[in-house]
Amino acid sequence: MEAEVEKLNYDPTLCERIGGNINEQSVVMNDYFSCFGDTLKKWMTSRRERMCVDTNDVYSLGENPELLNYSKEHAKKHSSGVLRNNVFALVHPFFVPLLDMDILSENQNLEIDIYLGDLMKFLREGVPKKTASVVLFDELHSYASASSLIVESGLVDRVIFTRYDGGRPLPSEALDEFSGKKVFWSGAYMNRCLDATISSVEEHVGFDNFFAIKDLYLQSHCRDSLFPESISYRGEEFSSNKVLSISEAAKLMEK
Repeated sequence: MEAEVEKLNYDPTLCERIGGNINEQSVVMNDYFSCFGDTLKKWMTSRRERMCVDTNDVYSLGENPELLNYSKEHAKKHSSGVLRNNVFALVHPFFVPLLDMDILSENQNLEIDIYLGDLMKFLREGVPKKTASVVLFDELHSYASASSLIVESGLVDRVIFTRYDGGRPLPSEALDEFSGKKVFWSGAYMNRCLDATISSVEEHVGFDNFFAIKDLYLQSHCRDSLFPESISYRGEEFSSNKVLSISEAAKLMEK
């Protein structure tokens, strides 16, 4: 009887999609952060066991303070910080392919493949650069492991670090510049990290200026499909005119 192959909690194909080191199969896909490899692997591969940790204190443990400073310097070096009138907001965009692949169904695995293809194509070809900025809201370890690569590629204009296992930005992050902007939301997961990030930005923008990109919006793996039939925030559905396809969002971002 053949032994069952252990499923990885991350998607090794993500590395090639975002331009990482494809010579070594590892959850740490950006060589720039290899000096923190042991720390990243520890926090990325045993995340579910660490859910009981006080998430407000995680970044003070072990090498995390140094990693946070190192990541902030990296983000500052590789992003312009410019916020245009339209903001394409990525909330933990690679959370699922970095952490949850081993608990997805076969159909959900196919959905992640579609999601990643659509997301990377939109970042590279669809975002109108003259009128829209891309803002990445990400957790420290996910940033260092993978999403820092799309920052290095010039696909992200600003990086905002969030709490561990939560979408609320760190207290040091300034959000007042979002005032008056139109924000187009994407990422994972609906009613969890996405809600926490949206709530923080809403204090400076107002919900009327928010839109959701339905093809890039993921709900919990506990549902049959990762793509929600309707998009909600704090239990209330986005109105139909606020839920857009990728092409509709790109067109509106041009204004």
